[in-house]
Amino acid sequence: MWFLSAAADPLAPRSVGIVLAAYTAVTLAGCVALGRERFMSRAEPLAILLSWLALLPRGRLARWEPPPGAEALLGVLVGGVAFGAIRRSQQWTGIDAATGAWAYALLSLLGSCAVVTLLLILARRLALRVDGAAGIARAVVPAAAAVVVAVGLGRNRLTSSVQLLPGLVGDPFGLGWDLLGPSIDGLDPAPLGVAGLLTAQVAVLVAGHLVGAVVVAWRLGRRARMPATVVLALLMAVTTVAVPSH
Repeated sequence: MWFLSAAADPLAPRSVGIVLAAYTAVTLAGCVALGRERFMSRAEPLAILLSWLALLPRGRLARWEPPPGAEALLGVLVGGVAFGAIRRSQQWTGIDAATGAWAYALLSLLGSCAVVTLLLILARRLALRVDGAAGIARAVVPAAAAVVVAVGLGRNRLTSSVQLLPGLVGDPFGLGWDLLGPSIDGLDPAPLGVAGLLTAQVAVLVAGHLVGAVVVAWRLGRRARMPATVVLALLMAVTTVAVPSH
């Protein structure tokens, strides 16, 4: 989350290469030390999150039992991604120009992750107290996926990447090949326009939170629905402001 949301230039090729190499080395070392299944299912956050998201299209999310710590992992993800959107907004421009901007970004990132994590943990405890249900994470999984996609749409990063993909595939080693056409041939930097981009981001956010609300209605008891509904409402309000802010 720090690299994606607080680093000064996360898209620089060398930075991406270093981070991927380090992450791969740590993952391989963990698999060797603890075993592949044990490490990937308990200590590798990307694999864990993707396994949870895979439950959604198969209709198994409502019956899923969140493991201990699910709220913490989701809170770090949502809080970190939401701060990344805020950091790239005009409101943060002045802070980036100040001395010690990296420290402000780090502290703000930690604060954002902590606030969302504490909110989810508190909601889980309230749900357990009133109805013995602990399924807050079920409702947050689709909402978290929507936040990630909506942030990816920001500044047309996702649409530009999709357009550049054929050219990059046609020249994978940077040797000047032109198998599928130039990577910038016909590139439209803003295919959706400003209004279309904002509409797409808000639509993705609304869809993800509505799916979370449906999961709440299916799985949680009537008394336990209130904490989960409050969480979804707060996340929707914050992300709707933060994600399209830039």
